Amino acid sequence: MFDITLIAMGKLKEKFYLSAAAEYEKRISQYCRLNNITIQPWSPLQYGYFVGTFLDNPEMPELNAKLNELEGN
Repeated sequence: MFDITLIAMGKLKEKFYLSAAAEYEKRISQYCRLNNITIQPWSPLQYGYFVGTFLDNPEMPELNAKLNELEGN
C-alpha cells in the first residue's frame, strides 16, 4: 500500500469542497494511506499585503535595529 502526503495551504470552508474532499479521501483510502498536512498561509513577519515584510522596512527602524542586534550584525 502506498503512502501519499497531501500538503495544503489553509483549510476548506465551503461545504461543497469539504464534502468533495471527504469523498475523495474515502475513495482513495482503498488504495493508499493518505496523510493530510495543512500549513498556515501567512507569515508572522508580514507587515501588510502590499507593503511587504517587517524586515528592512524603513518605516520601522527601531524594530530592525533590535533584530540586527539580536542577529549579531
